[in-house]
Amino acid sequence: MDDSFGLEIFVLIITAIPATIFLIAVFVKLFRLFRNIFSDKAEYEATVLKKEHKTEYRNNRTASGYNFPYKLDIYFITFRTPKHKKLKVKVDNKDFYAAEERDTGILTLRGRRFISFERKCTISSDCD
Repeated sequence: MDDSFGLEIFVLIITAIPATIFLIAVFVKLFRLFRNIFSDKAEYEATVLKKEHKTEYRNNRTASGYNFPYKLDIYFITFRTPKHKKLKVKVDNKDFYAAEERDTGILTLRGRRFISFERKCTISSDCD
């Protein structure tokens, strides 16, 4: 009985698993990209639940070998919508500072990508 056939099958399975995981990851990334690009704009009545600000410090190495450290600020807002109970989206700093927690308004998305939030009722005004 020849054991080389069993070894070939084992090697094939061991190499196929990472390749399959890689292809699935690429497919998921492409699906999310195309969903955000080609889907229609959707508008939801939403309330701002939480605002988050995260700062990352990174180094940008140039071709000549110099490091240029820089600070990257990332802003997130968590909304409550009727269809999606909680929706956390990445926003720019202008929209982050314009919205306050408990503000209500119209949230516009393309896929899962944030387009705008038009405030209708703020916490400083009487909404009812």
